[in-house]
Amino acid sequence: MQNVPEYPEQPELALVAALTLISRYSCCQSPALADAAVSQLQAVANDARFSEELRECAERLAGFWLQRSAVMGEPGNAAVLH
Repeated sequence: MQNVPEYPEQPELALVAALTLISRYSCCQSPALADAAVSQLQAVANDARFSEELRECAERLAGFWLQRSAVMGEPGNAAVLH
């Protein structure tokens, strides 16, 4: 898993990045995109500047995308590029 990125000046960029990566995932179902989304969501979940509700939501979504990444990385589940 990648290191969790830090956004000292603009923490909302982690949320912007996560939304972008999740949106792109629908096009190509790349495990790398899912991994990157997990890192961004973990950055949101670990940043006390966000509300507790947003951090909890980001943590749940990170778990979902971590699972998604694992499933897509299994043999026989190769992503199909469109």
